Amino acid sequence: MIVGDSHAQRHAPLAKSLARRLGIKVSISAVPAYPFPPNQVIRLKDPQAAKAGYEKQLASMSQSLRLLRRGDVLAIVNSGSYGSGLAEARSNRVPGGFRYPDNNWNGDNQAFFLERLSERLGGIAEGLNQRGVSVIYFLPNPVFQSTEISECFPQWYQALNVNRLCGEEQSMRAVLRRHEKTLFPVLRRLESRGSLLVYNPLNALCGADLCKRIVNGKQAYTDGSHLSIHGSELVSENFAGFLIKSVVLESGRLGD
Repeated sequence: MIVGDSHAQRHAPLAKSLARRLGIKVSISAVPAYPFPPNQVIRLKDPQAAKAGYEKQLASMSQSLRLLRRGDVLAIVNSGSYGSGLAEARSNRVPGGFRYPDNNWNGDNQAFFLERLSERLGGIAEGLNQRGVSVIYFLPNPVFQSTEISECFPQWYQALNVNRLCGEEQSMRAVLRRHEKTLFPVLRRLESRGSLLVYNPLNALCGADLCKRIVNGKQAYTDGSHLSIHGSELVSENFAGFLIKSVVLESGRLGD
């Protein structure tokens, strides 16, 4: 089962590929703009919508957890958007801090998300482990400058002089470095306890240490960070190998 925000929704191609390759059932349960596990955020523009979204994600999470059985795998896919400078985290001391998911959310939501992830995800993962369910957390995709997909079709984007955007690239090390003082410490603690596994999709999306918008001549993203069908397909083969090695061979759990 794949859960999370709108980034989880983009993995329908991955779900289809896993079902075909491994002969397993794969479902997606996601609420756009809200992570898993959910935190009650303060949206400046529309607090009522924020409250409704939070309650919807809570209900979705509860339903998802009830459906899981021994041998199942819970894969968590959330946004990973970062500011370019000092982000306003709760302590105001986190350089390059976590911004989730965009500029419409006040600074405290960054810290709340990480606290919620640290406190709630650990308990959820340990409880699922006891039931024989494996938990995998996807590291976030790279975040590029937002551009409409129509501007980046490879057959004509260079002619229209938008190569600066559509040809944008980042080193994998730079992408990972943005998470070093925010997301990674939380995931490392949980991983060290054996509560969950961490999967890095950059291994599939970034070749030769470079993360690019266009991969193998096709658009891998529909905007600054959401994967296209092609992007999800790129991840699917790599993730299938990770799943077999880390879950099936190590624990023999998948579908047992």
